[in-house]
Amino acid sequence: MATAIRDGSRVLKLDKLDFDSLAWMEFCISVELQSGLDLAPSDIEEMQFTFQIEDWLRARLEIS
Repeated sequence: MATAIRDGSRVLKLDKLDFDSLAWMEFCISVELQSGLDLAPSDIEEMQFTFQIEDWLRARLEIS
């Protein structure tokens, strides 16, 4: 399954991750520490799938 997620052949709905508000905050902090981008839990509330988080990151990092 991990390979399928990495290669994009599996789309995960964010609500299936079973993250509570603390987990989302930790995720956002991790993104900020790794990328320097300020991703807030409120940004994620508008998203439904993992690929949308990836698209958000790519757009801000200017990665194709």
